[in-house]
Amino acid sequence: MKEISINNKKKSVLIDILKGFAIFVVLLGHSIQYGSGNAFLSNGEYWHDPIMKAIYSFHMPLFIGICGYLFFFSVMKHGMKNSVLSRAKRFLPIVSTWAILLCILDLCLGKPFAIKRIVVYFFTDFWFLWAIIVCSFGILFFENTGGRYIRLFLSALFVLLCLFLPDYLGLGVYKFMFPYFAAGFYLAKKRIKIWENDVIGIVSIVCWILLLSFFSKETYIYTTGLSIVGKENWIKQIIIDVYRYAIGFCGTIAAVYCVRLTYTHIFIRTNGAHILGDLLVYLGKRTLQIYILSTYIYDRLMPAVTYGFFKNYIIAIVESIVVCVVCILLSGIIQKSRFLSKLLIGAGNS
Repeated sequence: MKEISINNKKKSVLIDILKGFAIFVVLLGHSIQYGSGNAFLSNGEYWHDPIMKAIYSFHMPLFIGICGYLFFFSVMKHGMKNSVLSRAKRFLPIVSTWAILLCILDLCLGKPFAIKRIVVYFFTDFWFLWAIIVCSFGILFFENTGGRYIRLFLSALFVLLCLFLPDYLGLGVYKFMFPYFAAGFYLAKKRIKIWENDVIGIVSIVCWILLLSFFSKETYIYTTGLSIVGKENWIKQIIIDVYRYAIGFCGTIAAVYCVRLTYTHIFIRTNGAHILGDLLVYLGKRTLQIYILSTYIYDRLMPAVTYGFFKNYIIAIVESIVVCVVCILLSGIIQKSRFLSKLLIGAGNS
């Protein structure tokens, strides 16, 4: 029993380190995009930045995969329906509150009230929270449909929906995220730990590096979407979709494998490096708050503060650290009120 408890604790720490790593690379990607000066941002130069490409090839698939993995254990503890509903109850107040606040801010800035704007804010500003909700309901539906052949049919139907269902109001990213969420869920369910297999880990790293050389502006899910509807060259779109999933899965497995090796061989065995592990665990327990608050720091504040800057990766790292600290301080203030915490950043840790 003691050994099981120790193993569970190590697994929990590793997951928090993974989440901490994932949220920091999210911040770094946003710092490069929004904190490298007006010319870099307005000219869209960030689409071609090599570090941006590397980060965006796997960071959100990694995040949603972790969410799917943790969702399984939530289901085991609370049941499928309760787990799904708890995510909806937790995230919907957040997206609703911020949509209202942004509309009020727009009115204060002299913009006319528009129903369309509040709908767009509601469904798109925190698209990742919506992705978790949609993916959770998807697993609920999938797990209650019967036998293997029905699930195979539904899998084929999902592929068709990905291709023919329009990408409007975030549907593209929801469709894109679901296979990663499902992979995390079913890996946990089947007790499969592919990231502990050295061959799979090394092959994933090599494949990710090779695939990364083909990453372009068209590869970002935000630029070309997932659907073939309205696309002049639908064969090209399918090739982009297949490539996007391939590099996403390879990058995710490679990241988990590398983080696990670092945790096992450095964080556990080296006291000095353990400080970094503790910091990542700390961030990993606060990913929701950091994600929510950093969204508006980058979107509404960072471009003005860094207007005259130029691209510099060291400065981008410093910006990421500063934004991280600010988010943690703000979340600490907000959490003094349970009511505000629930509406603005979600009650409790992520």
